[in-house]
Amino acid sequence: MKKSSSSSSKRRERGADFHPRSAGHRRLAPLSGRQNSQEAEAVYFANFGSDFLSFIRISTPCGRTSKKLGAVYAISAQDTQKLGEAAEGLYCIAPYPTRYEGLKTDFNKAYRDMINVDPEGVEVGTGKRFVLAYNWAVWESMFLLKAGIEKSGWKGNKDTPRLIETLEGMTFKQGIEFPQGEGYVRKEDHLSQVGLYVEQIRKGVIEVVARISPEAVVYTPEKESLEGSVLRHAHPGMIVSG
Repeated sequence: MKKSSSSSSKRRERGADFHPRSAGHRRLAPLSGRQNSQEAEAVYFANFGSDFLSFIRISTPCGRTSKKLGAVYAISAQDTQKLGEAAEGLYCIAPYPTRYEGLKTDFNKAYRDMINVDPEGVEVGTGKRFVLAYNWAVWESMFLLKAGIEKSGWKGNKDTPRLIETLEGMTFKQGIEFPQGEGYVRKEDHLSQVGLYVEQIRKGVIEVVARISPEAVVYTPEKESLEGSVLRHAHPGMIVSG
């Protein structure tokens, strides 16, 4: 059965170009031709790793006129000094700032010192660029679970329902346990609601240009409730059950 093309037609009418397939120069080239249009005010892309580098290289012609917004983590662990003019001005959403300058707090400094990551986001001893959001996600999850266990008095499996109820709606403040900032666990879907940081590449350096509060990133839960479950961490900023 042939699917209707009405939805894609509507997207084109609104000026939106979608390129759902991933990867290299050959398949991204046609998209580059469309994004070079003078009508394009901005380009949003969700490419990572080598695909991200391919996109940056072919997007150079429109780099001076079109704003670029990368999906979350798009510039994580990238050596932005080597990306050149094509990446200049690029925006990206980050759950945790790459550089210390983006979140100058004693808690952030202590957290980085404890996991051996320097102010530029490089792992001490290996020289590898570190994706802080991945490490922070696990860090926060463990401290949330710890707080829930202590408050609920959890001792074993029979206490798990009480633990879940305790975590639902729990709030937390910025500290060494939660260096990213304040937030809360949403009752409906157990999402850890935290703020986000908007990073931009300026003269080859990643800088935080804005912070989005936890309240401003709220979206409607997909499920009304999650019963009889255990907690797991599915995504940075998200504690869900499964």
